[in-house]
Amino acid sequence: MKRIIIAVFILTIVITMNISSGNSTVQQKSSLIIGVGFKCDFNTIQSAIDFARVYAPRKVTLLLKDSQYEEALQLVGNTNISMIGENQTVIINKTGDYYTPPMNYSGEGYFENITFINNHDTSATYTIPGYALHCDSPGAGTTKFKNCTFISKQNSSVGIGMQQDQTLIFENCEFYKQDTGSPYNGGSLYCHNDQFSNVINQHLIIKNCYISSDLGLAMKIDDANTCTGGTDSPMDISFQNNILY
Repeated sequence: MKRIIIAVFILTIVITMNISSGNSTVQQKSSLIIGVGFKCDFNTIQSAIDFARVYAPRKVTLLLKDSQYEEALQLVGNTNISMIGENQTVIINKTGDYYTPPMNYSGEGYFENITFINNHDTSATYTIPGYALHCDSPGAGTTKFKNCTFISKQNSSVGIGMQQDQTLIFENCEFYKQDTGSPYNGGSLYCHNDQFSNVINQHLIIKNCYISSDLGLAMKIDDANTCTGGTDSPMDISFQNNILY
């Protein structure tokens, strides 16, 4: 009886050490592979985000295997996570809802070769139609989207509410609003400055992009202060070599 107990105890220690060693290896990586397969670190993007925000080094890049990920990513206040897609990875949410876009985002990061789609199937119901990318939360930093595509079937493809100390850069990106009569005519790309007074360092840079809307405006920029009564909340916009249709 004593020999059996000792053997089980030793086996338990070995298994525990192996698990701990594996987690330590992942924590030390500067890049994580997302997808389905033997060499992938995580099967979903959100699980990798949740892990990286707690355990990963100061900067970590999520390498997305070429696939379609049906997710509603929450990456607000980002400080250390970037994403690069293999070929043209797709992140899609099929609810069509404002509160669960393919990605809610703010902060510091870099995103490349990713298609964001907010679609809805015939059974989906929502109160407010959603964006493919929504950036309207606190979180200082500079974020660049390069070679990305944004598609919404029911609202602007990208909705932006700038905040204090934020810079958003879109380079070589495509924006498509593919609705069939939505009352939300905010354009394929919609942006406003911070609604509160005395908010500074709000910068939007759009370069070499294609911005298209099936119906209504291609792009709309609002001064939120005119709606809220705020003052002195300037937003700088740099618009270089873009096509609006």
